[in-house]
Amino acid sequence: MNFKNIVITLTLILSSLGLFSQKILEAPDFSLTDTEGNTYNLYEELDSNKVVFLYFFDINCYNCVTHIPELNSLWQYYGSNGNAVWLWGIEFYETYNSQTIAEWGNTNNVEFPLFSIGHATNVPQLYDINYTPQLFIICPDKTRAFINNNEYENFAFYVNSCLNTNIDEHTSDSFLQYKYNGVNIKNPTDSEINIDLFDITGRIIISDKLNPQKSKFINIQNQSSIYVLSIRNEKEILLQRKIVIGL
Repeated sequence: MNFKNIVITLTLILSSLGLFSQKILEAPDFSLTDTEGNTYNLYEELDSNKVVFLYFFDINCYNCVTHIPELNSLWQYYGSNGNAVWLWGIEFYETYNSQTIAEWGNTNNVEFPLFSIGHATNVPQLYDINYTPQLFIICPDKTRAFINNNEYENFAFYVNSCLNTNIDEHTSDSFLQYKYNGVNIKNPTDSEINIDLFDITGRIIISDKLNPQKSKFINIQNQSSIYVLSIRNEKEILLQRKIVIGL
């Protein structure tokens, strides 16, 4: 099998995983105001090439609380600022106002923005939500996918799959240089960067930090495959790419 056929085969494998295994649906647009008075429009955020997670919860739902640590980790992972990724918690019932929801969030140490749907768009109805908790990821192209409860820990892989991560046929750039037995990651910036490497199943292979103007070699000899590489700082995603190693 030649290189091009290998790429095609592994692309088909990738397309059968995660987001791509589900029916493609367009995400309905909406605007909501969070418990701190900030108003957001979904499409405006997507048009800025951001990924948006929607977490539908009910303040009386026990299972909704159990997922908060995982969701806080997601929010922290991307800088807790919405510059690259948003995580919005949306209360299922119209009867709860912003104050009640904010108190629930404080009690349960919720770090991401929370929203009431009272006197606003009934977003759960738009998304056909009939139980909680439910988590969706919405890509910049306005497609959405449901994430199962046991897949919350793979959020970074979902984000990488969601954004433009075309297969790179051994093209080097300012961050990445191919070697015969792996890749050399460089940090040409003046701030610390985070490096994450995932295999095609979404399993994280490497998660590391790299200081400014430093480099790090990732040796993945004898592990020929396609990987998803993500490089980011606290403010934005700097590189998203599917890379081919040893094929």
